[in-house]
Amino acid sequence: MKSLEFSVTKVVLMVLMVLVQTTGHAQKKSKDTDSDGAIRVFTDEDNAKLQTKRKGSKTNKKLLEGYGDRNVIDINLALLGRGYLGIGYERLLNHYFAIEINGGFTYRDAVFETFNLPHRYTSSLNSNVAYTTDLGAGAYACLQIYPHGTRDFDGIYFGPLLRYFNYNITGTVSPDVFQTFSPVKVDASYKMTDLGIILGNHTSGFENDFISNVYVGLGLRFSTINEVGYFDAATQKPVSSGNGQDPVYPGVVTTKKPLPIFFLGYTIGISL
Repeated sequence: MKSLEFSVTKVVLMVLMVLVQTTGHAQKKSKDTDSDGAIRVFTDEDNAKLQTKRKGSKTNKKLLEGYGDRNVIDINLALLGRGYLGIGYERLLNHYFAIEINGGFTYRDAVFETFNLPHRYTSSLNSNVAYTTDLGAGAYACLQIYPHGTRDFDGIYFGPLLRYFNYNITGTVSPDVFQTFSPVKVDASYKMTDLGIILGNHTSGFENDFISNVYVGLGLRFSTINEVGYFDAATQKPVSSGNGQDPVYPGVVTTKKPLPIFFLGYTIGISL
């Protein structure tokens, strides 16, 4: 009798063990299989998506861990056509922000003069004025904001841009037909301060050693323009020309005006 009870007990225990193993296997299978019962292999992409759902923005931060190149030396080729040659430095502050500073020399801005100072070369008033150019100074700075993050400047960015250019030009006025004055040198320079917002894109090549940057933008230009003018010796007021009787003398006429501006830039550089 005792041996029969022992045998029944042993059978019951074996059945319970089988049920436990079967339940555990079913639960494991439900986690690793699709709804149709097929076994699914999780890829790295699946794991990344799963982590994104669980951790949200923490995954993006983890994917951006570490940096590539954080420093770039470049030149802005587009500004060569505006009479400016400078050397720029870009620094990646973190995965979302970078700064750019650029300093150099100015010569003459042919585009600005064509649209804003055409009379310098066509007006009869300036027929006896010879213009000479000396090197001026220029600089600009930009804060670059990468909304999607970056490790080594690659990607789209936007941000504020501030520029200052001083074009150093002198007008030498020869004695006019009335011989009322001797040759006089007059400041004919023009200065401009630009402020605006730009949108750009950095790309890299040659194993990330070559960096190019294209940007466009809109802003406002505050210009100060010095012109050669003539003044009546008696009234001290500007005149368009001498009348042959009252003496006139040359001087500077300054105008200040804001202008809308479209930014266009293209830089090439090397990463450090």
